[in-house]
Amino acid sequence: MKRTATCDCGELSISLDGDPYVLVCNCDSCQRRTGSAFGMSAYYDAEDVVSITGPCTEYTRKSQFAKMITFSFCPTCGTSVFWRLEAQPDKIGIAVGCFNDPSFPAPESVHHLDGKLDWVTFPESMRRG
Repeated sequence: MKRTATCDCGELSISLDGDPYVLVCNCDSCQRRTGSAFGMSAYYDAEDVVSITGPCTEYTRKSQFAKMITFSFCPTCGTSVFWRLEAQPDKIGIAVGCFNDPSFPAPESVHHLDGKLDWVTFPESMRRG
């Protein structure tokens, strides 16, 4: 299925054609990146990328696991739209909120529960990563 994720101002977008693996992450970095209690990410195979349009600025840092991660964000509005992980060069992560699609698939797993805020709960049936 073809989907497009877009930044807040609409200048940076990425279109993909494929099925994502969707997860929720509670690590400190995802909380800071999103300004929320957790980050919700859709991971696609890199070959699923159809196009990337618009200006893009990159920021690279070490992940919590000492591997590099490169975030691509809009230089106008600052929205972090997608990223690439050194540990998984054949994948690309997309911020689920950038799809702005109420029918987007639900997350399949939840990760880094040790960083979860006390008031956040996830279904017991959700796979733990």
